Amino acid sequence: MYFEQYIKKAKETESVDFNTIRRRLGDKQLLRLLHAGMGMVTETSELFVAIENMDLLNIQEELGDLFWYIAIAYDSLNCILEEEEDSLHSPFVPIRTWWSGTDDYKMEHMLMKNVGKYTDVIKKHIYYGDDLNVDTVLNMLRDIFNNVCWVMGKFPCINLEGVLSDNIKKLDKRYKNKFNKEGALNRDVENELSHMNKGELD
Repeated sequence: MYFEQYIKKAKETESVDFNTIRRRLGDKQLLRLLHAGMGMVTETSELFVAIENMDLLNIQEELGDLFWYIAIAYDSLNCILEEEEDSLHSPFVPIRTWWSGTDDYKMEHMLMKNVGKYTDVIKKHIYYGDDLNVDTVLNMLRDIFNNVCWVMGKFPCINLEGVLSDNIKKLDKRYKNKFNKEGALNRDVENELSHMNKGELD
């Protein structure tokens, strides 16, 4: 079978009830969860490129961007987080202890796997009409958060507080505290990252 023929056959099983899909996308919470999922996919990819290049500044930046998307997803589930305040705070204590020397492939594989699982749940809800179980999504976010902290633990010169603070400073320079299209599309990267410590990888 040639690919041209394959395309014709493949589209026969595409979910194309776009009116129903559009109605689902009218939900603000879902749109925020979708945004977070798309962002986590791209930032995970960019993080691994930074690690491959041993670019510490970029590693710090991509870790911050990943935490930003995780934060947006957490905030969209506000009703759940209020009920589980103790659980929410627990990931923010000694992260370095989570790094136990597990090989890099397994470490990166787990992050990619859990980001993929999260995105798949959102996709199935939007395109297939599967129920969106908020508890399931929240558990996936916890796993992703822990995975990112696990990756960060590989670099003793990087800490969570610094990554989060640097990310907010970068975004303040880009947006002046409020999102705008101009800031998103036309970035002065050198200025945005000027406050960050370039450091050295061990």
